[in-house]
Amino acid sequence: MRNILLFIAYENGMLARGAWETVAKATELSCALQGELIAVSDQEMTADDRESVYDCGADKIITLKQKKRNPYDLQILTEDFCGLIDQYQPFMVLFCATDFENDMASRVGMRTKLPVMTNCLDLYVENDMLKIICPDDAGEYMITYQANRLPIVATFKHGVSDIQDGEVLIACGRGVGGEAGIHLVKKLAALLHAEVAASRANVDEGLMEKEYQVGLSGKTVKPRCYIACGISGAMHHVVGMNQSEWVMAINVDRNEPIFDVADVGVIGDLSAILPRLIRELEVRYGRKSE
Repeated sequence: MRNILLFIAYENGMLARGAWETVAKATELSCALQGELIAVSDQEMTADDRESVYDCGADKIITLKQKKRNPYDLQILTEDFCGLIDQYQPFMVLFCATDFENDMASRVGMRTKLPVMTNCLDLYVENDMLKIICPDDAGEYMITYQANRLPIVATFKHGVSDIQDGEVLIACGRGVGGEAGIHLVKKLAALLHAEVAASRANVDEGLMEKEYQVGLSGKTVKPRCYIACGISGAMHHVVGMNQSEWVMAINVDRNEPIFDVADVGVIGDLSAILPRLIRELEVRYGRKSE
């Protein structure tokens, strides 16, 4: 089975910052891979935390009891955790991208000789392959990698960007067609060095996080370029983006109100338009987004 081994750290008696987002990402990946999610904590979980981790989708929880965090204890913790890697032979090992867990992930990689990717902005499964989005070394561009060597050790950095700072935003609506469409939008965003935003529909359905939502109940954005993919253009969304300098709308329904605020409208099926646009940009820029 293609299992995921997830490390969950505690800080000052509480789950570390970003832990729940990393649990959610691990659950998403384990469902896509049809494997088990094995959560490993460095301290005994509270009853509530334990129940919540199981509710999120963990199949098993293992505790590695460590009371302190000095280099010696981290060495022991790493050795114990690597023992679990040997035992369970996971498809991937996932950490949250805190300083402590980045350090531990690097140690795990050195000890097991597994490849390590830190500060990943997203991880997803496409065509039965693991894809990873990471910033380049300068932190200026997003690069999508395909994990050809497995198992792999990765740290997930949740919520690193603020869509209100983006000059180019690509927003996903219900019309993108769920997770597959959102992944296409992320590919396009990587090529255009853009941020990905969401309509309320995708947030309500749990496909994207609240922090990416544009609109009356989300954020107000003023990018130079706003590309609305599969967004109807309801008032509660438009009030959050109608100060954009230039708007492109892509939608299969020519009667949607989003075209009333768009500078350029493209009428057609996003599942056909986005892959073609991605291919054209890959040829133009001479690089792949995957």
